[in-house]
Order: sequence, then C-alpha cells, then structure tokens
Amino acid sequence: MDKFFVKCIMFTAVTIMALSGCTSNESREERREERREARAAAREARQAEQGDVRRVKSDDGRIDGFIRGTPAPHSKFKHLRIGMTHSEIMSLIGEGSDRRAYITGKGYVPFYFGNDITRFEVLYRGSGTLVYSDRWGYAVLVGINHDASESGYNSGRR
Repeated sequence: MDKFFVKCIMFTAVTIMALSGCTSNESREERREERREARAAAREARQAEQGDVRRVKSDDGRIDGFIRGTPAPHSKFKHLRIGMTHSEIMSLIGEGSDRRAYITGKGYVPFYFGNDITRFEVLYRGSGTLVYSDRWGYAVLVGINHDASESGYNSGRR
C-alpha cells in the first residue's frame, strides 16, 4: 500500500510538471510585449497631458523648476525666471486674477522640516499660472505655465 501511494504521488507530480512545461514561451512574450506597449502608451499620454515641459534651474542653481508651454509674443511671463520672489514678480507684472494653494507630498512626511511643504499658484487671465514654493521664508517661483486660455479664476480644482 505504501508503494502504491508513493507511485501515485510520483505520477501526479510528473504529470503536473509535464503539463506546466507545455505553456508556450510565445504567450509569455506576447504578454510582455503587451505590457511594454501599455506602459509606452501611458507614458505618451502623460507627456501629451503635460504638454511641452522643460526642467530648468534658477540663476544661482539652487532651485529646480519647470516651464510648461511657450509664451505668447506679448506675454507678461516672458521676462520671468525661476527663483524670483513673489514680491519681485508683483513689481514687474502686478497681481494675478486669483490664487489657489495646496500641500505637496513633503507635507505628509513625518519629521520633515525642510522647504517646499506648501505651494500656491497665482492665476493670470489670458497668460497662465505661476507656481510658488515656500523657500527660506520667501515665496519663490518654481513653475511657469504658459496658457493663453487661462480664465484667471480658481475653479476649485488643481
């Protein structure tokens, strides 16, 4: 009885191994290729959603920022640079139409006492938005969104 039981287990194990080896490598390769294509499509969709985004540094090299889109010929934003303070920009182009504020992911990190915990955006009708970060006690420009279709009013969403 023991020999019969061992033979049954051995037969079952060999059968399972033989059947599992029958799956083709083609189907695995096809699934891999489908996943690659899906990731590429998602990457392209993200890039299309973001538009033309350029990563730039401030003049002193301490602040990383971004510029999205291209400025219109008579844009208020074409003389602005990443790293300028809010007061400098206010004296150059004036106050925006509206503003909105939000907390960055760093705000949720326990025991993080650094900069860039909060950001706020100032909306300019017909020009776009300026993104500021709280750095060293000053509101510093970290992003410029060129958008001629900007309504200039906070719709309650970011």
